Amino acid sequence: MLLLLLLALLALRLYLDNAAVVTKEYTVASKAVPAGFSGLRIAQISDLHGNERLYRALTEKVRAVRPDLIFLTGDISDREEQWEALAGLLEELTAIAPCYYCSGNHEWADLAPEPFFQKLAQTGVTVLRNEWVTLERGGDTLVLAGLEDPNGYADMSSPEEVMASIREATGADVLVLCHRPGLFPRLSAAGYGVVFSGHNHGGLFRLPFLGGVIGPSDFLPEYDKGLFRLGDSLMLVSPGLAGSNGIPRFWNRPEVPVAVLRPAEGR
Repeated sequence: MLLLLLLALLALRLYLDNAAVVTKEYTVASKAVPAGFSGLRIAQISDLHGNERLYRALTEKVRAVRPDLIFLTGDISDREEQWEALAGLLEELTAIAPCYYCSGNHEWADLAPEPFFQKLAQTGVTVLRNEWVTLERGGDTLVLAGLEDPNGYADMSSPEEVMASIREATGADVLVLCHRPGLFPRLSAAGYGVVFSGHNHGGLFRLPFLGGVIGPSDFLPEYDKGLFRLGDSLMLVSPGLAGSNGIPRFWNRPEVPVAVLRPAEGR
């Protein structure tokens, strides 16, 4: 009887960790946030991998948190046949708030990337490919950049070159979408103020004291989930919404992080 109970609890846990979306609010206090952007709410969607069974709950959860912006930080699809359902989801999301996207490794490795990016733009998503836009709020300005995943073209601009172009064009502080959190030391050194990343799926399995266990390319990934600070830079890593390579999530609910921007003291 006890064994059956334990198996039932394990099955429930696996269901929740792979089919029940949660939201979690993070206060992102940074010197890169101007006063006019204080209180801006950002819903982050990462590593969805075309997981259609989450779409309805995902839309409801995002709508409920009333975001001002939605960031899509890569690996939202990894098969061509996922497009029709994904297009419907993206059209719903763009009706909630402006959506901004940067590429992940799977869009480059598993899809025809150029047609995919074109179709994304047709749904109303702003696709940032080593590009940036200027946001205005409360009389202040802020640059939002999006970096291509390293799986992209060999001759594409580096994060440092993108930052140099931004500094040449504007003196505003910079938020950046970058799928891979392992680039954080480079991004911090280059001067990116706030980074939004994903890729590591929260470590897939999460254990007490250890945190995330399995990353896409290593065990015990350094940047698995949540907020990380390096110098004056801050990074929010989404634990994502899907499993990885057929491996389910455990003790690691599919999550939509909600970043609430605040200016840091001493700005």
